Amino acid sequence: MARSIDTLIDQANQELKVGGIGFVIQKRGTKLCLRGTLPPRPGSLGKHPTQQRLSLGLSLTIYGIQEAKLRAKEIRVALERNQFVWEDFDPKLKQKAEQDAARSFGTIIEGAKAIYFLERGGSEYAWKNNYIKFYKTLDLNEVANEADIIQAIEAKPPNTPIRYRICTAMKLLAQVAGLSIDIRSLRGTNLGSKAIDPKAIPTDQEFLEWREHIPNPNWLLVYDLMLVFGLRPHEVFLCSLEDFQHNESEFIEVDDKTKTGKRLVYGYHTKWIKELNLKDESRQLPQIHCEANPQYGQRCWNQFCQKYKMPFPPYSLRHGYSARGIKLGIPNSFMAMMMGHTVDVHCRVYQRLLSDAHLKEIHEQYRHK
Repeated sequence: MARSIDTLIDQANQELKVGGIGFVIQKRGTKLCLRGTLPPRPGSLGKHPTQQRLSLGLSLTIYGIQEAKLRAKEIRVALERNQFVWEDFDPKLKQKAEQDAARSFGTIIEGAKAIYFLERGGSEYAWKNNYIKFYKTLDLNEVANEADIIQAIEAKPPNTPIRYRICTAMKLLAQVAGLSIDIRSLRGTNLGSKAIDPKAIPTDQEFLEWREHIPNPNWLLVYDLMLVFGLRPHEVFLCSLEDFQHNESEFIEVDDKTKTGKRLVYGYHTKWIKELNLKDESRQLPQIHCEANPQYGQRCWNQFCQKYKMPFPPYSLRHGYSARGIKLGIPNSFMAMMMGHTVDVHCRVYQRLLSDAHLKEIHEQYRHK
């Protein structure tokens, strides 16, 4: 049998030689391979074609020899057309390529996208601006690895909002890829919320006066809710306004789809709830819908600052609410909870307001002693 197989191989090689194919069939143990001039193998440091063996995964049989001849001719055609790819002809390399593709950044990103939308209920706007934006720096064909993720993170300045955001995006990617990366240590401190200058916050009287410059009653309600409850722009459109208007409560409930989740917020000054007719059920918000929370903020900016020429940004209404709470002596922990951020953020953002209030309190205690 061995002699007949050798004879068949010799006959096949003679046919390949006459045809100018440039490959010979060889035995490798119990398998067949081809030998001929081929481009550098994947992962090789070589730059020029050399004599190499190409494993076919074919057995030492008559069928195997016939198939080897066909493969040799297919390889010759691919080489002539400059279309030769190792993975198309080497079963082991093909298997490795498929495994790598399943673990590539491109595939992992698709998996992260599915989780983001199906499990987290994300929006296209947020996915594009908070995730894809940072994934574009990765080689989609590269096998997902810790080094590339860490390099992408460290390319952003430490202790900045953009470093914080890229860490959030890369954390999801690492989880899907099954990579163990200490994202927390790379994230640093999110310094997006800077300390507010007290002089930049209009007085309550100025806030009230500017109500007269808002002719649209629907947008006036947006202004009033931000003024009295210190809501973020998007929270105005995602709060239980009907429930608030139908009962006697002095608080409004913010929806869990907002930036910092569901919470109760009390209005200050409380008297404004009545004076500004916030309980009036005929008052309605503008009928707008945005895919992502930041878009609500942009709509408010366009309406108040560009159309009505309001001299301060909408967020000043929120800062005024915090200043009001400090003047009323409301504990920081309570104010932070209602404003939807941590005590640390609250103290950092409003540190000068807090310091001034504290100094005034101490002064009042000792001025008559």
